[in-house]
Amino acid sequence: MSTQTRERNYKRNPHTARFLMAFHAGSAGLPADVAPEADLLDEVPVQAPAYQPSAAQVALISKLILEVHALDAELGSQAGTYTAAMDREGAWTRENTFRWIGNLIKKSRELRASAPAPTTVVQVADGRYAVEEDGVLKFFKVKNGRKAGMVFLDIQASDEWHGVRNMGRLRAVLALIAADPKGAMVRYGRELGECGRCGRVLTSEYRKAGIGPVCIDK
Repeated sequence: MSTQTRERNYKRNPHTARFLMAFHAGSAGLPADVAPEADLLDEVPVQAPAYQPSAAQVALISKLILEVHALDAELGSQAGTYTAAMDREGAWTRENTFRWIGNLIKKSRELRASAPAPTTVVQVADGRYAVEEDGVLKFFKVKNGRKAGMVFLDIQASDEWHGVRNMGRLRAVLALIAADPKGAMVRYGRELGECGRCGRVLTSEYRKAGIGPVCIDK
C-alpha cells in the first residue's frame, strides 16, 4: 500500500486508523498483550469503507484460533484477543480479513510442523474410571476402536458425556488411569453407584465393590 493511499484511508477513518497504528507500532493506545507477535500480524493494513466478515470467515477464524491455541496457548490467546478487538472496533476490511486468515493458516502449519512427534497412547481396557486430574476428581469412559491404537475418551458431566478431543489431554488421562486401572474403575463405581465396567446401577451389596455381579469376574 502506498504512503498516499494509507494517508487517505487514515483521513477517511481516523478512529480505525489510530487503532491499527497502535497495533502496527505496538505502542500507546492498547495494552501490550493485545497485539500478536509481528510475524502473525504482518502489518495488516486498514482500508475504507469498513467490511463485515462473512459467517464462513468468522467460523474459519475461530477454528484456526483454536488450532493455534492447542499448539501454543499464549499465541492463541493473543490471536483471540486481537480478533475480538478488531470486531469491537469494526476495523475489518476485505483485505485485512483475508490477510488475517492467511496468517493464522500459516502460523498453524508452522506450529504443527515444529510440534514434537506424538507419543504412544497407553492401552486401557474399555470401562469407566474415576481419577484426579489437576487435583479434581473426574469421571471418564474409555472405548477402544477396532483399529490398533485407536481409543475414544469421554468425560462425564452430570448425566452427559463429552468427548475429549485434545490428544495431549487424552494421553495424560489414560496414563493416570493406567497407573491403577482396577482402582480407578472401582472408585468410579463406589462414587457414582454405577458399575465401573458397564455402567449399570449397582445394588447396595455391590456398591462397595464398585463392579456389578456380571462384570466382577471379567
